[in-house]
Amino acid sequence: MAMVRKMFVVGAALMAGGLLGAASPKPAPQSDPAAEITAAERKMEAIYNSPEYQKDPTIIHPYLSPDMILFDVLEPGVFAGEAAIRRADDIASEYPGGKVAFGDMKVHARGDMGYAAYIQQFTGKDAAGRPFSMKILTTDTWEKTDGRWWIVHQQATVPMDAATLVQLVKPKTN
Repeated sequence: MAMVRKMFVVGAALMAGGLLGAASPKPAPQSDPAAEITAAERKMEAIYNSPEYQKDPTIIHPYLSPDMILFDVLEPGVFAGEAAIRRADDIASEYPGGKVAFGDMKVHARGDMGYAAYIQQFTGKDAAGRPFSMKILTTDTWEKTDGRWWIVHQQATVPMDAATLVQLVKPKTN
């Protein structure tokens, strides 16, 4: 009888251990959407500055949603879907060898949506070989779909003084 009691106690202890272990599984690792977006932005910055991008600008496509909308500084100003992606490709040929730095980046994210706002300092030579330096204020809106972050909207703005702005928006006369 003592042997049966001992086996019962050992069996009960083993069962309790198994039940307790099953009742408290290891928590799933928490994702940090802002950190994920920041990492994606830094990867894009590296791609833009790579020799591979100059040869094949489509290497940036994995970050761009097929439904992306781009508000660009160049006419017509609004690009959507394939046109937005082609505009991203055009930059490589318009500014071959240009280098970009994403400075003063601020990222905010919650759940499957977020944005990164930063100042692009874009320098180099244009297609005609003339040196250039541009400051572009950029906001990328990101959405996570099926575990993957995509830019669904990008806004690029060039800061300018009031006199220049007035000249740009002044009605044209014949």
